[in-house]
Amino acid sequence: MEIYRKNRFIETKEQAESLLAEMDIFVKEPVIGKAQPMLDAHLLKIWNNGEHLGWEWSDESQQEYDRRITKEQREAEQLAFWQDHANIEAWKNAKVRPWRNSKLYQWIDETFMKPLLYVLSSGQEAERIAKRQELLDWPGTIGEYKTDAELEALRPSAPSWISE
Repeated sequence: MEIYRKNRFIETKEQAESLLAEMDIFVKEPVIGKAQPMLDAHLLKIWNNGEHLGWEWSDESQQEYDRRITKEQREAEQLAFWQDHANIEAWKNAKVRPWRNSKLYQWIDETFMKPLLYVLSSGQEAERIAKRQELLDWPGTIGEYKTDAELEALRPSAPSWISE
């Protein structure tokens, strides 16, 4: 089964099918002075001298496909690297601490930098202090690699003054 990917000349499956049909007509019923349809090498391979090979259309260009495969391979290699217990800190630095740091900024630092936006009651002020400590301690509570879904479940919840 061949996969024909979109490119800058053929952007839809209908265009590819139309070119194959035009080539069939051109070969079966040649017309003097009519130009041969321009099929690229891959479409010529699918056309296969009029005996069309099985093929599927892909809305993903070859460059997009290559980029996606490279990214998936890089992520798989990184996952294997992180799953090695000697590299738990590297995984925390890449996945756990960036989220924690962003939430420290959004949930805690913003209340100091924009006090008019966040008027906290005394109960919320106590919650803010506790939430700050929870966020600071959170990476230390994770002792082994977790999947993204498991990590999501372990994340501290938003404080009462934040609506997410």
